[in-house]
Amino acid sequence: MQMTRLIKTLAALGLATAAASSFAGRPLIVDDAGINAKGQGHVETWLTEADGVNAFSISPAYAFWDSVELAAVFSRFNQGGLTVTGAQAKWMITPASDKGCNFATSFGAQRLKDDFDSANVSFINGLFSCNGNAFGNVHFNVGYAKASGFSGETSYGVALEK
Repeated sequence: MQMTRLIKTLAALGLATAAASSFAGRPLIVDDAGINAKGQGHVETWLTEADGVNAFSISPAYAFWDSVELAAVFSRFNQGGLTVTGAQAKWMITPASDKGCNFATSFGAQRLKDDFDSANVSFINGLFSCNGNAFGNVHFNVGYAKASGFSGETSYGVALEK
């Protein structure tokens, strides 16, 4: 199946951001290693504009269990009929701390579909956060994403939250 130019561009963008965060606090591309408390959730919405292409996104997240949060995303672009849907699980490996560091991992999949073609992207990320230090909160991500029919891509990111 031959992907359209828009899908190729957005798939590459998706790979670059999915591995770094996929469902980070929008519109960030680096995710923190924290999750909601068990039985709690939140919904994020945001608008994105790049090179004249606009997108509206919504992403609910909920922690059904201790240390595990499930999230979904739906994005609709104003050109080419592109829609992105996805799901992610984030597992907090070590407990979060207001003054200290913790680890988490996230994995999931996204589907990019336009008026003509579609692509699936799967991803896994390592998340490391250090909170309450002299610089504020620092978040490090490393990830791997693979779109169907393409070779995989690694990515990394660092964010400083003051």
